[in-house]
Amino acid sequence: MKERIKAICLEKPNNVVVKEVPYPEKSDNDVLIQVESMGICGSDIGAYRGTNPLVTYPRILGHENCRESN
Repeated sequence: MKERIKAICLEKPNNVVVKEVPYPEKSDNDVLIQVESMGICGSDIGAYRGTNPLVTYPRILGHENCRESN
């Protein structure tokens, strides 16, 4: 299993970097998928601009993802 993966990380408002982060832990109730594409949505834009008071930093962006399932 991989030990580290690349992630789009919002370090603080208006500061996005691509960096390696630890591979996420998987519990018995989780499913591991291979993401084929990822997008950002309005909540990510608010986090980027620093206008969402509920956002903490740093954070990994991109909870809108796509995977083909057979």
